[in-house]
Amino acid sequence: MVYVPALDCVQLGTEDFAAWGTPVTPTVQLGLISDCTLEPEIGVETLPDLRGSLAPGYVAVLNAHRGGASISGTCTYEDLPYWFESILMQATPSGGPAYTRPYNGQLDPSALTPNKTVRRLYTFIRGQANKVQRLSGAIVNELTIKMEANKPWTFSAKLIGKDVADSALESLGAALLTRGQTPVHSNVTQLFVNNITTDH
Repeated sequence: MVYVPALDCVQLGTEDFAAWGTPVTPTVQLGLISDCTLEPEIGVETLPDLRGSLAPGYVAVLNAHRGGASISGTCTYEDLPYWFESILMQATPSGGPAYTRPYNGQLDPSALTPNKTVRRLYTFIRGQANKVQRLSGAIVNELTIKMEANKPWTFSAKLIGKDVADSALESLGAALLTRGQTPVHSNVTQLFVNNITTDH
């Protein structure tokens, strides 16, 4: 079968923070993704071995096995929280269709006490049919959001994780595969900054 990148899907599942890197079943398929790449990082070393041979060695060891991912696309009200809640802390949605979310920065002391909600970890999957890769223990470590006049917001994110391995797509229900996406548009954007006080 010919591989056609346009047929790929990107799916996410939220992992248990206490079981980092343990893959879970995806529960959502992301929308309006323009590019996504999973990047295995494997460090192998051939050990020196004097055996009366010109061969550089006979025994190889796996020194490192980790992974990363890069993803970009159009910001939507439905999916942008996935990135915010991985680079910041989880928020409790409120108002209308759950578009109001008060995020705390990573250094908020109240978020560090026991049993407080922490950053989200994901099992991150991209692929189609028989060509699927999975990044487990994925967490956002870089997020860029761009706003341009008269256009939707766009984003790019980088994730780091435990490892990249072969996987399978989840057969999500029709509602999850075709869920609506509402782009965040610059024409309805308002930005403001709170006054700085001694509490900041």
